[in-house]
Amino acid sequence: MKVKVRAMRKLGAAILQKEHNSTPPHAGVLSINEHRDPELGRAIVRAQLFDQVKGGDIEILPELSDARLIWLDGTKLRLSGTERIGQAAYAQTWSVEVEVA
Repeated sequence: MKVKVRAMRKLGAAILQKEHNSTPPHAGVLSINEHRDPELGRAIVRAQLFDQVKGGDIEILPELSDARLIWLDGTKLRLSGTERIGQAAYAQTWSVEVEVA
């Protein structure tokens, strides 16, 4: 599904509301699926945001591992999980707005 996403954390720390509101959202295609993570040795639910213009296999943001739905209201939802950057894992939350055709 086509969405606009704003990451609510940077390296695990909450982004201030002023910065969050002034940063444009990332537009792309949201995919949520179960995936076997070889590093963790178990299945996880992952959320990925793919570039809708450059092709379906280019990720715009680091994927969310162990993604879970926090809330849903109409065309807005919030996903929480863990993102890996290099060898580190950080808490991350995505604020998502579904594009209605």
